Amino acid sequence: MSITGKKILVTGATGGIGKEIAIHLSKVGAQVVVTARDKKRLGDLMIRLHGSGHEQYVCDFTNLEEIEPMISYSAAISPFHGLVHSAGGGTIMPLRSLGSSILHQHMQVNFYAFIELVKQITKKKHMYEGGSIIAISSFAAENGEPGQTAYSAAKAAVDASVRTLSFELASKKIRINSIRPGMIQSDSTENYERDMGQEKFEALVQKQLLGLGQPKDVAALAAFLLSDESSFMTGRSVYLDGGRFL
Repeated sequence: MSITGKKILVTGATGGIGKEIAIHLSKVGAQVVVTARDKKRLGDLMIRLHGSGHEQYVCDFTNLEEIEPMISYSAAISPFHGLVHSAGGGTIMPLRSLGSSILHQHMQVNFYAFIELVKQITKKKHMYEGGSIIAISSFAAENGEPGQTAYSAAKAAVDASVRTLSFELASKKIRINSIRPGMIQSDSTENYERDMGQEKFEALVQKQLLGLGQPKDVAALAAFLLSDESSFMTGRSVYLDGGRFL
């Protein structure tokens, strides 16, 4: 796929899915800019990236003001060709325990940070024409489970913004899509298994015809959506759920 030499920003790059996306993109020739909160884990990831010219930035998306200087600094070196927003996540939280602070926490990194990233990276001279933006959403955006109210709402907000922003970004020849993974082996699924119990977790996995997905599955789809081969796709939320929702 035509990704060689493209500069791609990957957020949440030390998480299971974000890490695999960053490594896979570097394997297929991209120049990867990785960001996360943990400096040591970022350093460990940089060692695993293939090729050269990669960049790393420590950035905490609970403080949205850190986003603009990070993107501006990197774009001054060279503009971006793409963005993959993999930072985010959520917890199982029943209604009786759900408060405004929990709702805000879920929206902050999943949604608010995504909007700020898109706003900053699509500024003049920050991204090339023909650029591609991807949000890692979730099946929960439309098919949430009990206790996923905050998480589902945050991911649904992301997907709604993908649709509306596709109209605004088309004039800049920038595409925007999201990926809705099903149950994927990652830090998040391990947390869900702990929160909901092994029996309920395994019952959810069994609903996927192809079983539990792997981070490499998400990375492969992200690479396609970043490439020129997907140049006619925008404003879409693509299920990657092993055949669960048919």
